[in-house]
Amino acid sequence: MMQAHRVADAYARYAELIMAQVDALDRDEIERLDVLSRQRAQLAGEIEAIGLDPSDPGSLTEVRRQMATCLEADMHLRQRLEVMHQENVVGTRRVDRWRKALSVYARGMPGAVALDVKP
Repeated sequence: MMQAHRVADAYARYAELIMAQVDALDRDEIERLDVLSRQRAQLAGEIEAIGLDPSDPGSLTEVRRQMATCLEADMHLRQRLEVMHQENVVGTRRVDRWRKALSVYARGMPGAVALDVKP
């Protein structure tokens, strides 16, 4: 039963780390995101090392609840990353369009007005 409590507590901390990662993304704190990612990996290893006695299903109720919290937090993080990915794709396409348009203009597109700004 003590092991179940330790695992449930570790899963609660794991969910907190995931939500802290979401916060770091929202605040554009890349270094913090990296630190949290390492902490998350370390805690995952600790959780796996604890082990549980599945013969006492009553003691596992809290573990299951905390695991569900982790899954929900992870889903939230993945959704946030997907939104950021889509924003990045749109932004990259926009930059590519502008880069192409500026390149054409710089080469002296027929009919475009060119200003000589060299001294």
